[in-house]
Amino acid sequence: MTPQTTINRSIQGPWQGRDLLKIALIFLVTFAAYLPAVKNGYIWDDDSYVTGNTLLLTLDGLWKIWFSTETPQYYPLVFTTFWVEQHLWGLAPAGYHATNILLHAMNSTLVWLILRRLDIKGGLFIGLLFALHPVHVESVAWITERKNVLSGLFYLSALLSFLSYEERAVKRHYILSIVFFSAALMSKTVTSTLPAVILILRWMQGKRIDLRYVRLLLPFFAIGFAMSLVTIWWEAKIVGAEGAAWEMGIAERLMLPGRIAFFYAYKLLAPMDLTFIYPRWRLDPADASQWLWSIALAITLAVLWALKGRIGRRPFAGAAFFVLTLLPALGFFKVYPFQYSFVADHFQYLASLGVLSVAGGLVFLAFENTAEWGRPVKTAVLTAVLVALGVLTWNQNHIYRDAETLWRDTISKNPGAFMAHTNLATILYGQGRNEEAFDHNLRALAAKPDSANARYNIGLIFFKEGRVEEAIAQYRLAIGSDPGHVMARISLGKLLADEGRLDEALVHYKKALELVPDQVMTHNNIATVYAKKGQIDKAIEHLRHVLKINPDYTLARQNLGTILLRTGMTGEAVEHFRRILDADPANANAYNGIGEALLAEGRRPEAEAYFRKAIEADPRLEKARANLKEIGG
Repeated sequence: MTPQTTINRSIQGPWQGRDLLKIALIFLVTFAAYLPAVKNGYIWDDDSYVTGNTLLLTLDGLWKIWFSTETPQYYPLVFTTFWVEQHLWGLAPAGYHATNILLHAMNSTLVWLILRRLDIKGGLFIGLLFALHPVHVESVAWITERKNVLSGLFYLSALLSFLSYEERAVKRHYILSIVFFSAALMSKTVTSTLPAVILILRWMQGKRIDLRYVRLLLPFFAIGFAMSLVTIWWEAKIVGAEGAAWEMGIAERLMLPGRIAFFYAYKLLAPMDLTFIYPRWRLDPADASQWLWSIALAITLAVLWALKGRIGRRPFAGAAFFVLTLLPALGFFKVYPFQYSFVADHFQYLASLGVLSVAGGLVFLAFENTAEWGRPVKTAVLTAVLVALGVLTWNQNHIYRDAETLWRDTISKNPGAFMAHTNLATILYGQGRNEEAFDHNLRALAAKPDSANARYNIGLIFFKEGRVEEAIAQYRLAIGSDPGHVMARISLGKLLADEGRLDEALVHYKKALELVPDQVMTHNNIATVYAKKGQIDKAIEHLRHVLKINPDYTLARQNLGTILLRTGMTGEAVEHFRRILDADPANANAYNGIGEALLAEGRRPEAEAYFRKAIEADPRLEKARANLKEIGG
C-alpha cells in the first residue's frame, strides 16, 4: 500500500497511552472536518435507500432485506444498519450522517493500525490523510454511500485480522478475517479484491508465497467471486444497467482503465473542482490519443516493477493496490452510474489508499534524515498539508447540504450534466417554479436529446398548465426514449383515461404493471379504468391487491369502498370507510361514504349526520352538499 519496508515488527505489544492519544486525534480531526455534514439533509437516491424505503419499517422488511430482491442492491448489512437507525431516530438525517462520520473515523484509525502492523513509517500521517482528504466527502456526506464506509470498516478489519494471523498463527484471527471479509461483501462487493491485495502486501514485504499460503486465501477468492456474480446480476436485472447507455465494445473498455486510473490519481494529488457528476468522456477507438492513457498506465506499472530493486517494492505495490482495488470501476463491467459519467469520487474510497500511502510516505520520509532543524520544518509541512485538506473537506461538505444545492453545484462545474438538470427541474417543479424547471429540462435535452426524464418533466409542466394534448405528446416521447419509464406510462394512462380513451390507457397501465408488478398507484388507476368500463370484478380485484401490499393506501381503500357501495355491498364498504377514519379522523370522503351507505339502508337521520360531518371536514366537498340537499337537510 505504500514507499519501503523495514523488517516486519514482531507481535505487537499492548496499546500505550500514546496510541490512545493518536486514535483520539484521528477521531477529533475527522469529526471536526465533517461537522457541517451533520446538518445536511438527504440527496439523490437517499429516498430509495432510506426515506422512501418501507422495508426499514417492519420486522418483515428486515427479513426481505436479507432474503428478497426488493432492495436497490444486495447489500443487506447496509440496509440492516438503516433499519436499526430508522427505529432509533426515524428519518432525522443527523443520525445517519453522524454514523457515516463515525465509520470513516474508524476506517482512518484502521489504516494507521494496518500501516503500523506493516512497519511503514508515517502511518499516522497517512491515516490522517485518508481521514481528511476531500475526495472522500462523497462517500461520507452522502447517506447512501454507507456502502463505502461500512464495507471499508469490514474490509480493513479483515486485512488487519489476516495480518495478525500471519504474525501469531492464531486460528481465531484467520476465522475473524473470513467473517469480516464476508461482512464487507455484504456491504459492497468492490471489496472482493481483498485476497489479491493480501498477496500484493505479502510480496511487498519480501515474504514467501507458496502453495500453502495461497490455499489460505482460497475461501476468500471463492466468497468474493460468488458475491461478485450476485452484484453483476443485480446491476443488470434489478438496478437496470442494461441497454445502449452501457453497451461498449472491447476497444472502448480497454481504453477506459488508464484514463480512469490517472483521473483518480490526479484528483488525489490535486483535489480541486470535485463534483458529483464529472463530464462523460466521448470514447473513439479511432482516436489514437485516447489510447495513450492505458498505454501510459501499462508503462508506469512496468517501470515501477523494473525499478523495484533500486527504489523498493512499495511504489509498485501501491500502484498495483490502487489499480486492483479500482478494478470493478475501470470500465470492464456494467455499472449503473456509467450512463452519467465513467468516474465518481466514491468509486475510489478504498483504492485511494494506494496513492495516498505512497505520496504520504514520500512526504514523511523526505524529512527523515534531516538535521535537528528539519524536525520543526517537517511538522510544519505535514500540518499544513493536513490543515489544507481539512479546509477543503469542510467546504466540500456544504455542497451536500440538500439536493438543490448539490445539483446547482454540479451544473456550475459540469453544465452538460443532464441528470443534474432533470433532478433540479423536479425540485423546482415541486416548488411551483415552472419556468425555471422548464428551462433546466430544455438544457437537459440539449445535453441529451433522448432524455426520457426531461420529456416526462415537461409533460408534467404542460399538464399543470392545462395543455393536456402537449403533455400527452411529451409522455409519448419519454416512453419512446425509455419504454421502461414507469411514471411516464402511469401519467399517460391517467390522461388518456380522463379523456375517455380507456382501452389505450389500459395498454400503458398493463405495461407499467409488467415493469413494476406491485406498484400500488398503477393498480389503483387500472381499477378506476375497469370501473368506468363496467368491469367491476376486475376493479375490485386490483384494489384488494393494493390493500394487501399497502393497507394504508387511503385512495385505494376509498375507491374500493365507493365501488362496493355502488354494488350493494354496503356493510363491507362502511368497514373500509371506518378504517380510513381510524387513520384520518378528518377525511371528508369517508364521512360522505358512510352517509351514502346509511342512506342506501334508509337510515336518513344518521346519514344526514355523516353528510354534515363531511362538510365540516371539507366545506368544498360538493357531493356531500348535494347528498345533504337531496334528503332535505
